[in-house]
Amino acid sequence: MAFGMYTFYPKSKFFQRIQPFYWSAHLYDTIYDMWETTNVFVLRFYLPRNTMLRFDGLLANEVYSGERFGQSGYGVMLESQLAKSVYVQSRYRRMGKVFYDPADPYQGYGTTVSAALRYQPIDQLDFILNLSYVDFYRKLDEAKIYDYLILRSRNTFQLNKYLFVRGIVEYNDFYKRMTLDGLVSFTYIPGTVIHLGYGSALEKLEWDEGLAGFAPSSRFHEMARGFFFKVSYLHRF
Repeated sequence: MAFGMYTFYPKSKFFQRIQPFYWSAHLYDTIYDMWETTNVFVLRFYLPRNTMLRFDGLLANEVYSGERFGQSGYGVMLESQLAKSVYVQSRYRRMGKVFYDPADPYQGYGTTVSAALRYQPIDQLDFILNLSYVDFYRKLDEAKIYDYLILRSRNTFQLNKYLFVRGIVEYNDFYKRMTLDGLVSFTYIPGTVIHLGYGSALEKLEWDEGLAGFAPSSRFHEMARGFFFKVSYLHRF
């Protein structure tokens, strides 16, 4: 394993700091008698408003089921404190990937994208919105094997130092499924807590008497729900 980094402090109000760095790891697979390597080349810029912009290149491979697969690619990342109450982060990466089938693995490639927005108008109120997207293409014929998108909203209200309320909404585009989760949590001291929660799963399905089963629907219907209650008490001797 190796790591090296150097920091520049240019005489500029815009470029506050520039950091190129290199990281690598090399592993030997004793089962298949093969090496796999990871080499990461990064150029990172620090800008006003706690902004960081990063470009990276990846030269890598992975040994799986007796074969070596390429994982090289490139990416970019941006994060910034746009205002006192608003923070954003985004990542993009395009790289080689592996279809992990022990009987018939094959080389592929794809894109991974993530983004986050955090809004905190007051200290007690916190809203976080996340987006994640992944796709995978088979390299041999460039056929799309899968893609999926996940959207997640996490919202927390801290009523006082002991009690908070949280609600989470998540949509999974791959399974066409939405989940709704709520939590009320009371923490007297670390280890002494009370949790009360509710969860619900919704899908675009409805019962069809003619088929005696579920059929696609244009609206979400609740398919499952659950409650939970947890109490823990910490006693020090």
